[in-house]
Amino acid sequence: MNKKLLLTLAITLSVLAFSQNISFETSEGYTIGNLTGQQSWARWGGITNNNSKVINTTATAGSNSVNVISNSSGTSGGITKNVSGFTKTEYSFDYKTSAIGSSEYHMVVQDLDDNIVGGFNIEPSQGGLLVYNGVIDDGVVTSVNISANTWYNFKLVANLTTHTVTYYVNNVSLGSQPISNDVMGFNVLNFVYDNEGSGFTLDNIKILNADLLSTSENNDNAKIDVYPNPTSDFINIKTQDKINSMEIFDLSGKLLLKDVSGREQISISHLQNGSYILKIITKESTYTKKIIKN
Repeated sequence: MNKKLLLTLAITLSVLAFSQNISFETSEGYTIGNLTGQQSWARWGGITNNNSKVINTTATAGSNSVNVISNSSGTSGGITKNVSGFTKTEYSFDYKTSAIGSSEYHMVVQDLDDNIVGGFNIEPSQGGLLVYNGVIDDGVVTSVNISANTWYNFKLVANLTTHTVTYYVNNVSLGSQPISNDVMGFNVLNFVYDNEGSGFTLDNIKILNADLLSTSENNDNAKIDVYPNPTSDFINIKTQDKINSMEIFDLSGKLLLKDVSGREQISISHLQNGSYILKIITKESTYTKKIIKN
């Protein structure tokens, strides 16, 4: 029955990844033990496989995280992973250091030519936080001081059209800095330290399409009606404008369904129970509505 409905409604299904979440869980394919080689993570510099491990003794999302310890070699190194960013990417992660006053820490994102898109730097003496400026190719001092053994959420929003990056710690803005014109993409996560006696723990990495999150939308509810909501089957849309397309996203921003039929009805019977975002695109406006499948 669902196949007939999909054909009749001319719905184009596409599972396009508009986000990536990494919390090192078993459900993501990770196992407790050495991180190197798991899900394309690699190590470099003065650390061995035993320096970076998936652990289940501390976490901010789920049960697992990654712990990188120091072997006190004084030779810098780190862990790295290739990812797929966007023209405008929101990138965040949870991070804590094991000590302040020993190792220096860098958390950066780069393009495929190792040009730095943006990043954070925790200096070793007092834990002062710097953010990267691509024009001067150096860190800019902020008012934030990082404490050891405390989780912080670091976030940056990198716009490769305007070549600017905006920084946040615990959702407090630290302002914007320029991105070098040499940067060509958002491709490599790199967590670096100089291996001077202390390490760090990492969890809850999120990479989102910020253009999707910040789309300018018309939320004038008087012009559109979505019903029934909640529903287990069909959603009806009543609007004065002709519908060009409809899209359904999960709450992480992943596109689950796209309907280009122009009809004023869409089936969500195949979705799991839960909350979703319905985007309705007309000639005049774009609307978003939260819908619930029950």
